[in-house]
Amino acid sequence: MPLPKTAKDYQDLAKSHLKPKGTIHLYLFDEEKNIESLKKLYKTKKITKCGQYAPRIYRLCLEIKQS
Repeated sequence: MPLPKTAKDYQDLAKSHLKPKGTIHLYLFDEEKNIESLKKLYKTKKITKCGQYAPRIYRLCLEIKQS
């Protein structure tokens, strides 16, 4: 879901269509200091900084795997 501003709104819909052992790549904007809390909130396997949106605000890719 590559549109960072509104991708969080569609996370539940994406999860409902996810196949077993599938992966969602959720892009969003947030501060670097919030990465650890995002890992817990979204139960992510990996978070990658994909660029800077504004000072101290990064575009992040969260890899969310279906178990």
